Amino acid sequence: MSNYAKLKTAVIYSGFTQKYICKKIGITPNMLYKYMAGIHNPKVHIAIKLCRVLGCQSQLEEIWGEEDDRPATKKKIQDMREL
Repeated sequence: MSNYAKLKTAVIYSGFTQKYICKKIGITPNMLYKYMAGIHNPKVHIAIKLCRVLGCQSQLEEIWGEEDDRPATKKKIQDMREL
Protein backbone atom coordinates (compact mmCIF):
# COMPACT_ATOMS: atom_id res chain seq x y z
CA MET A 1 0.00 0.00 0.00
CA SER A 2 1.34 3.43 -0.89
CA ASN A 3 2.12 6.13 1.67
CA TYR A 4 -0.79 8.27 0.57
CA ALA A 5 -3.22 5.33 0.73
CA LYS A 6 -2.04 4.60 4.29
CA LEU A 7 -2.60 8.23 5.23
CA LYS A 8 -6.05 8.23 3.65
CA THR A 9 -6.95 5.07 5.58
CA ALA A 10 -5.68 6.59 8.85
CA VAL A 11 -7.78 9.73 8.26
CA ILE A 12 -10.91 7.70 7.55
CA TYR A 13 -10.47 5.44 10.59
CA SER A 14 -9.59 8.30 12.93
CA GLY A 15 -13.21 9.39 13.10
CA PHE A 16 -12.16 13.03 12.78
CA THR A 17 -13.31 15.35 10.03
CA GLN A 18 -10.69 16.56 7.61
CA LYS A 19 -11.47 20.11 8.70
CA TYR A 20 -10.70 19.20 12.33
CA ILE A 21 -7.44 17.47 11.37
CA CYS A 22 -6.33 20.46 9.31
CA LYS A 23 -7.09 22.89 12.10
CA LYS A 24 -5.17 20.79 14.66
CA ILE A 25 -2.01 20.60 12.55
CA GLY A 26 -2.19 24.00 10.88
CA ILE A 27 -2.65 23.14 7.22
CA THR A 28 -5.38 23.84 4.68
CA PRO A 29 -7.90 21.21 3.61
CA ASN A 30 -6.45 21.52 0.11
CA MET A 31 -3.01 20.52 1.39
CA LEU A 32 -4.41 17.53 3.28
CA TYR A 33 -6.14 16.48 0.07
CA LYS A 34 -2.80 16.71 -1.77
CA TYR A 35 -1.12 14.52 0.85
CA MET A 36 -3.96 11.97 0.71
CA ALA A 37 -3.92 11.95 -3.11
CA GLY A 38 -0.16 11.48 -3.29
CA ILE A 39 0.40 14.82 -5.02
CA HIS A 40 2.69 16.09 -2.23
CA ASN A 41 4.49 14.53 0.71
CA PRO A 42 4.35 16.39 4.01
CA LYS A 43 7.45 17.83 5.61
CA VAL A 44 8.72 15.92 8.61
CA HIS A 45 7.14 18.18 11.22
CA ILE A 46 3.76 17.95 9.47
CA ALA A 47 4.03 14.15 9.20
CA ILE A 48 4.70 14.00 12.94
CA LYS A 49 1.70 16.21 13.70
CA LEU A 50 -0.51 14.16 11.40
CA CYS A 51 0.45 10.93 13.11
CA ARG A 52 -0.10 12.44 16.55
CA VAL A 53 -3.57 13.73 15.68
CA LEU A 54 -4.53 10.49 13.94
CA GLY A 55 -3.15 8.36 16.77
CA CYS A 56 -0.71 6.49 14.58
CA GLN A 57 2.65 7.57 16.06
CA SER A 58 3.79 3.96 16.21
CA GLN A 59 3.23 3.69 12.45
CA LEU A 60 5.14 6.84 11.54
CA GLU A 61 7.97 4.98 9.83
CA GLU A 62 5.60 2.56 8.14
CA ILE A 63 3.48 5.35 6.68
CA TRP A 64 6.23 7.72 5.61
CA GLY A 65 9.43 5.71 5.26
CA GLU A 66 9.14 2.30 3.72
CA GLU A 67 9.13 3.36 0.08
CA ASP A 68 12.10 5.68 0.40
CA ASP A 69 15.47 4.09 1.13
CA ARG A 70 17.61 7.20 0.76
CA PRO A 71 20.02 7.90 3.64
CA ALA A 72 18.56 11.39 4.14
CA THR A 73 15.08 9.92 4.57
CA LYS A 74 16.35 7.31 7.00
CA LYS A 75 17.98 10.11 9.02
CA LYS A 76 14.67 12.02 9.13
CA ILE A 77 12.87 8.90 10.33
CA GLN A 78 15.46 8.41 13.04
CA ASP A 79 15.02 12.04 14.10
CA MET A 80 11.23 11.52 14.27
CA ARG A 81 11.66 8.53 16.59
CA GLU A 82 13.62 10.68 19.01
CA LEU A 83 10.84 13.27 19.40
